[in-house]
Amino acid sequence: MSCIDAIRSAINSLPDTAIFTTRDMIRFGFRNNVDQCMSRLVKAKLICRLVRGVFIKAGTGRRSTLEVALVKARSFGRELFSHGETIAKELNILDCDCCDVEENDPKVKDLEPKAIARGQEMSQEDSHSIEVKKLLFHVRGKSSSFAYENKRIYMQGTTERKTHLGDSAAGKLIRALWYVGKKKSDSHLRRVIEALRSDQILAILEHSAWMPAWLSDQIRLVEYCRENGADSAA
Repeated sequence: MSCIDAIRSAINSLPDTAIFTTRDMIRFGFRNNVDQCMSRLVKAKLICRLVRGVFIKAGTGRRSTLEVALVKARSFGRELFSHGETIAKELNILDCDCCDVEENDPKVKDLEPKAIARGQEMSQEDSHSIEVKKLLFHVRGKSSSFAYENKRIYMQGTTERKTHLGDSAAGKLIRALWYVGKKKSDSHLRRVIEALRSDQILAILEHSAWMPAWLSDQIRLVEYCRENGADSAA
């Protein structure tokens, strides 16, 4: 069976809702041949390219940004985690004047021009013709980004420690406090911690090994002062 026939057969066997990648088809031939076959299937309008290396069957509808991001990450053996900034905003513990990570973090700031220079994302004309919204995720390892519809998705590389607890309640809360502590003043961070219930504080203190010492000390100080009727700002 030829490479393209094997790929076409594999795609036909997938559910209509499936999102698949070039890497899923590598088992049918050399990489260059597989790339050419996928391109021919796109031109024949049998499949649609969502982003580089990610496809769906033609005529099966759009896919959500999260679905595409999860598949894109999976194709490189990576897992997505909620970003600390996103969680902090969901919890409403940031002021409106807080610095955005995509504007100040060098891990993220330099991604867009590099990606465009490699020809991996939107054309220059497209990038100026629409307003691009930014979505953030954490991944373990190297940072990367890609564009989908009118959004740019950043997969910001981070450490095992920051993502060890995954998207559990404790893990998400710790990452949110970690983000706030890096972006805001100590007094702002204390006010946020003071608003937490004691059971929440005790739950995340059990995982002190997975947070920086400055954060665990701040949390412990607030709980100590609460138990002893003292002012944590003193």
